[in-house]
Amino acid sequence: MDVGPGKGWQTVHDIIESNSSFLLTSHVFPEGDSIGSEIALALYLRDRGKEVHILNPTKPRDCYRSLLDLFPVHHLGENGHPPIPSDVDIIFALDVSHWDYLGPLGEQVRAANLPMVAIDHHHPDNDFADLLLIDPTAGSTGEMIYQYLRWAGARISPQIAEAIYTSLMFDTGGLRLPHTTNRSVMVAADLLRLGADHATVARTLFQGESFQRMALYRRALEVLRKERGGSIAYASLSNEVFAETDTVLQDGDGILDNLLSIREIEICALFREAREIGVRVTFRSKGRFDVGEIATQLGGGGRPTAAGVFLPVTMAEAEEIVLPMMRGLFEVAPPMFARRGQFHD
Repeated sequence: MDVGPGKGWQTVHDIIESNSSFLLTSHVFPEGDSIGSEIALALYLRDRGKEVHILNPTKPRDCYRSLLDLFPVHHLGENGHPPIPSDVDIIFALDVSHWDYLGPLGEQVRAANLPMVAIDHHHPDNDFADLLLIDPTAGSTGEMIYQYLRWAGARISPQIAEAIYTSLMFDTGGLRLPHTTNRSVMVAADLLRLGADHATVARTLFQGESFQRMALYRRALEVLRKERGGSIAYASLSNEVFAETDTVLQDGDGILDNLLSIREIEICALFREAREIGVRVTFRSKGRFDVGEIATQLGGGGRPTAAGVFLPVTMAEAEEIVLPMMRGLFEVAPPMFARRGQFHD
């Protein structure tokens, strides 16, 4: 295992040069960062004459259609999609470094017994991959792909730039979320110079909402609760709410990022019931308190400002476990602040 891109890019480069067929994958419910990272790396590998497959555990949202047009992205539920292709030499897992987040694809990956490289900007599961590259200061996994391509002296085509720009803009909420650094902004500017189209990406990410998702947002606001004068806020969405609004668990992504616009909130959490198998808990922080530590203690992961965990318990039990830990953040030493980051070309 090798942690940190400063030590790992040469190893990644050697792996790419010495193999011919690659499988790229990411977490369940892939979004802008995971899909953008996969497509950017896939386009680069294809330009190098490599055979590339992208296979995710679950289907991405339709709003990413313009991104999906750049390179085919498959998923397990797609007309009985076959297992991992037999000609694959190595697996790259992007924006994921925990087995649980690979969902049903995790069993196939284990069974394939292929070497795996993980590139991520969240706290990792140290047993996840043969080579693990983690940069918690990166605004997105796409930003890390950009760092590698710059390190390798690779040509970043307009299509690659647009895929990376999508990942960066998604995971930083349009360069607004607390983990956005000066480096992230400067990377975004360089990607625009290289041919990414801001208007197209903005429409994809921020003007593709549905009435169903808006109904789910409304229900989340109806059950929003606050403590400590609003410094802590949380909402819980049950299976019944998803059924009534014709939405799925993935449609709750983005709710917490919008809640951070409320002035008083320092940390917030969203509890989402996942059918009858447990509760997905996600956290956000404006930077003064480390919610990643909570997720890590519970077996999940993430950054100080954005993290998550899946708990195989009921909704009531999840709240009983998590809420005291959130309150406990206000009872310890002085709060931390998110790192600003620097730009290194």
